[in-house]
Amino acid sequence: EATVQRPIDTGSLAVTNLYAHFSGRRSRFRIPLEELEHLEPTTRGVTFQRYNGGGKREGFETGDGWFLTSDVVAVDRRGNYRFVDREPELRRVDDVLVSARAAEDAALTVPGLGRVCALRDAADELVLVVELRDHPDAVSQMLRAVFAERLAPVARPRRVLVTEHIPVHEGYRPLLDAVREALPSLSELAGATAP
Repeated sequence: EATVQRPIDTGSLAVTNLYAHFSGRRSRFRIPLEELEHLEPTTRGVTFQRYNGGGKREGFETGDGWFLTSDVVAVDRRGNYRFVDREPELRRVDDVLVSARAAEDAALTVPGLGRVCALRDAADELVLVVELRDHPDAVSQMLRAVFAERLAPVARPRRVLVTEHIPVHEGYRPLLDAVREALPSLSELAGATAP
């Protein structure tokens, strides 16, 4: 018996605890995991077989292997993925989803800041670390106004800390462990959060 592989499409495959999602140039699909009879990782990708697939195996080549991520994404009606946040930084407080990414996005609208990084501190409170490029008082007032306008009170950072440099990895996302280690040595930007 010979196995024939033929390329069908190129795109993104995401497997969650409920579905396998694929979004490509020519096709999009979502398969409930309970419909998969066999899901097997291989050195070049993953293969799976559906219960109703008539014995036909389908495979995906990743090209560069597999990785796990704690990123939370949303899929819109057209099958496009959108980054929501990093799972360890999300909390539900009083029926409000508190997102580190939402705090970062709000802060990035303020002129006078370089990179920003929102994360949980040792007390599990949301803090924002910023690279300050302008006068602290002006930036502090603008941050406070933006937080009040864009974020629910429970979703606002409890503290804003100043650093000279936020280290990032190749994808330009902050290196959270390095930033978290530096938290105790950083000074607070006075007046940036509500009392």
